Amino acid sequence: MGKKQVLLISAGLVPGAAAEAAADAAASAFPGYEIAQTPLHSVAQALERAIERQVTTLILQPVLLLRGETYRRIADAAAGCAGQFSVLRVGAPLLDTEEDIRTVAGLLADIARPYDGGETAVCFVGHGSTPQGNAVYEQLQGMLAGYCFVGLLRGRPGPEDIMAKVRAGSYRRVVLHPLLWAAGGHAVRDIAGEGETAWKTAFARAGYPVECIMRGLGEYGPAASLLAAHGRVFAGTVRAGCSTSTDSPFPEGKNGPDRPPPDRA
Repeated sequence: MGKKQVLLISAGLVPGAAAEAAADAAASAFPGYEIAQTPLHSVAQALERAIERQVTTLILQPVLLLRGETYRRIADAAAGCAGQFSVLRVGAPLLDTEEDIRTVAGLLADIARPYDGGETAVCFVGHGSTPQGNAVYEQLQGMLAGYCFVGLLRGRPGPEDIMAKVRAGSYRRVVLHPLLWAAGGHAVRDIAGEGETAWKTAFARAGYPVECIMRGLGEYGPAASLLAAHGRVFAGTVRAGCSTSTDSPFPEGKNGPDRPPPDRA
C-alpha cells in the first residue's frame, strides 16, 4: 500500500505548544499516517524527503487561517511534484467556510468570556490579508459580543480604529490576544512588544492597563481539530494524482452550502 504521510506546512516556525497541538490533532484525524511538519521555506526539501522515502499518499495541510499568498505557494509546490505520488492532496486553511468562521467565533467567545464584566475590552489581533481575506475578519467581528474586537496588524481596523471603539465603550482595561495560529514573532513584537508601533504600547500610552494572552489559536483543541479535519474533509477529489481543496468534494462539482469561492484570499 505504500507509506502515507500528512505534512503540516506553516508560514514560519511554529512554537512548541501550537506545533504539538496540530500534530496531535492530525494524528487523531489520520490513523496510520506519518505526521511531519515544515515551514514554507523548507517545503521543497520536505517533499523531496517524502519522495525519497517512497511515500505514496501525501496530504499537505496548510497551517494557515486564510487562502493568501502562502496558501497559493503551497498549492504550487504540490502541483510541481504531483506525478511523484499516487495521491497528493492539499487541505483547506482554518477559516475557509461560514461554518469554520462560526466555530472559531465560538472559540474566541470562550476565550473572552472570563472578562465579560463590563470593564474589559478583549481585542483579537490578526495578521490581515487582501480585502477579500479581511472580509473573513469582519464576519468574525459580527459574531462576537460587544466587548470583543477584531483588529489587524496589516490593514484596517488597526489599533487606532479599535482604540476609538474601546474609548466609546468606556472600558477601563484591555486584553490582547493573537488571532494567529501561533504566538510567534508577530505576537511578540507587534502585539505584546514594547516598540512604538506595538498594540500593547498604543493602549498603554492611552492609559489602559493591558494584559497580553500569549497563546495562538493552534494551542486550543477546537482550532487544531478543525484544521486537521480540513485535511480529511476538504481535500477534494484526486485528479491526475493531485488535488487541492478548491476541487469540490461534492457530487457533480457542486459546492456545499457553506463553501467559499476558490479565490478567497
